[in-house]
Amino acid sequence: MISVDAILFWGVLALLCALFLFALYLDIFNVYVFTLEIIELRRAIRCLKEGIPYSRPCIPSAVIVVPFLLYIIFTLLTFTFSHSSKRNSELLIGLATLGAVFALVDVLLSAIFLITIRRLTGIRNRVFASRITDPFLEHLLHHRFEQAHTYLSPVGQTRYSPTTLEREWRQLEEAIGWVKSWRVSVLWFWSEAGDTFARLLYHLQGSRGQAEIELRLRAQEQHWQIEDFKTR
Repeated sequence: MISVDAILFWGVLALLCALFLFALYLDIFNVYVFTLEIIELRRAIRCLKEGIPYSRPCIPSAVIVVPFLLYIIFTLLTFTFSHSSKRNSELLIGLATLGAVFALVDVLLSAIFLITIRRLTGIRNRVFASRITDPFLEHLLHHRFEQAHTYLSPVGQTRYSPTTLEREWRQLEEAIGWVKSWRVSVLWFWSEAGDTFARLLYHLQGSRGQAEIELRLRAQEQHWQIEDFKTR
């Protein structure tokens, strides 16, 4: 007849294994999401280099920290259980070691994926800005407002005349001085009513201070046009 101790032992072991398998499932899900993100970033870079309008699909969010915490909890509980249980302590210590190894592997894999995604995101942002919005800012920087006006969409040209662009830019220069450098700090893509949009947030460094410019763009056939221009 099976003793109560044996039932408790195998019951607790089953719960610990279920916890480990759930953490493993989340890890596999994260690898799937990270892989989709990397594939999508590479596609975005290729589309932007070739001048093809790009629309970002919906990709689920990864649960980065949760698997690591579950592995740690599994390791601690299993190790504690191995000291309090009189049965199969070597098996429990082995499982605890396995949990610690998986926690370490989880950290390393997450770091590699996140570094890769951050690098590809930076490349995507630089490619997009260099082809689309940097020339627009160059014209503003050198006070060529008529040329900058040509980068706007029909809606943007109606909203911002060359005179309006000049007024906005000169107010910015009065606030932060001559603009020495800029960088893209944020870039989003989304689709709305069948159209593809992008939003860029530029961080500008002036001779007397800093400011931000927000640009909203719409994909028009084989190129992008600036639809909205705001200074902060």
